[in-house]
Amino acid sequence: MERAKHKGHFVTGLNSNNWYFVKPIFNNEMINLIHSVASNTPEERATEVDREGKLLEENLNNRSSSVCWINDIQVYEVLMDAIESVNDGSWQYNITGIESLQYTIYREDKRQHYSWHMDPIYYKDLTRPCRKVSCSVLLSDPEEFEGGEFEFMSIDLDDQTSSSFQPNFFNKKGHGLFFPSQAYHRVKPVTKGIRRSLVCWFTGPRP
Repeated sequence: MERAKHKGHFVTGLNSNNWYFVKPIFNNEMINLIHSVASNTPEERATEVDREGKLLEENLNNRSSSVCWINDIQVYEVLMDAIESVNDGSWQYNITGIESLQYTIYREDKRQHYSWHMDPIYYKDLTRPCRKVSCSVLLSDPEEFEGGEFEFMSIDLDDQTSSSFQPNFFNKKGHGLFFPSQAYHRVKPVTKGIRRSLVCWFTGPRP
């Protein structure tokens, strides 16, 4: 597992040199299984929700991609083993579950992308779990597409300027990027080929 070393301040207030992690998750056999499940699952246009989980009006300037939803026990088990390893050695959040897995497709024809956003959803029902850790697993070889860079936002507290940066080590098929769900992040437009990833959110009780 690779730990991040980033100079500056995390935009959400976490000031740490080790706040995101990259870890090998899936071998080629598991990746092929995920692609197979996705190919037999209805594809739909990606949508956005607000901080309370309410569906927002479509805005293709913010988000443009296709998704389908994966529910496979083998995949869940691998991901839960991975978050246990990452979380125990870092944040030690109270993780109790995982949401449905989002198989995401970014295509070049419309320069598909996802602009700056955070992942937490705080439902009015306080008994519902909230997202604590997000994970994105690259399912395409980097040679299969151009553009589509995953970026975080950070801020310099001294001069109040913000900047974007790409996480180190997140450039291999089957590797997963784990980070706190409140981190601002984006996927830049894909300019050639198709970028496929599996996105998931690990949840736990509200603080």
